Amino acid sequence: MAQNQAKFGIIGLGRISQRFAKVLNTCDQALLWAVAAREQERADSFAKEYGAKRAYGNYLDLMNDPEIEIVYIGLTHNFHYEVVKQCLEHGKAVLCEKPMVLTKWEAEDLAACAEKNQVLLMEAMWTRCLPASLKTKEWLKAGTIGEVRYLDVQFSFHVEYDPEERLFNPALAGGALYDAGVYPLEYAYDVMGGFSENMHSMHTLTPNGLDSFDVITMQYGNGAIAHMVCGISLNTISDAYIYGENGHIIVRDFLRGKRCELYNDQNELLDFYEEEAEDGFIYQICHAAELVKNQKLQSPYIPWQDSIACSELFERLMREWKLKE
Repeated sequence: MAQNQAKFGIIGLGRISQRFAKVLNTCDQALLWAVAAREQERADSFAKEYGAKRAYGNYLDLMNDPEIEIVYIGLTHNFHYEVVKQCLEHGKAVLCEKPMVLTKWEAEDLAACAEKNQVLLMEAMWTRCLPASLKTKEWLKAGTIGEVRYLDVQFSFHVEYDPEERLFNPALAGGALYDAGVYPLEYAYDVMGGFSENMHSMHTLTPNGLDSFDVITMQYGNGAIAHMVCGISLNTISDAYIYGENGHIIVRDFLRGKRCELYNDQNELLDFYEEEAEDGFIYQICHAAELVKNQKLQSPYIPWQDSIACSELFERLMREWKLKE
């Protein structure tokens, strides 16, 4: 074991954590130290499959393990706030699956808790760590397309309605906005430099009253427009289009972000960046491990303010759609 490896714990051992553990084991900067579930047998099975050193039948035992430096939270959204806060209070850095929380107050409270305990808190917005995403930001910062005038970003997939499925379960914070919407919303926040109060939105509903397909449009003070789409009832193309005064950028399948293309205002390809990775989670995991070893509290790619702003927008949209009080 390398001395500079960050020792990870995983809480919540569902499908997303299986993917996370598999990729973590390919990161030279990280070590899977322990996993925790509510049942010891499940934790033992997961630890055996993915090579964790220890397995715990409750979350607190993992939080009390002195070897663990950072905990990945792979639970459903409704459990994030409580478990993340407990980890922070136990002095553990946290990488929490998106969306980190669902309200502005919760996001601000967790940020304050991380500050108080001097540990890293990072939302697992892995798309921002992808090389193509970083290249896109580099082009934007350099002004290669001029001021951004229009953004079109979509992430929607089709799942057959099943009230027993997590995506359609109100008790587990189901619905399109929380599960799919966090990607285009946080992408827009990053590209446009924030959200606008001038917003219009539409949505459709599942048979049990959750949002299934959402369209959100914002206009900014300088006239720029951001168009965001998310859903769990329709497959859409997930390319992101960023139009500026002097050209545009296309990020092919922005969620996985393996290729981005730079065009001038004559639609001529000027440059492109492409990098293949077996799984894009690798960049997020290595980034989080580096932050822990350097004793950072926030990620420069996913700062607390972005997570807070997205949680606030969740609340606003849910109120407007009358899906929550």
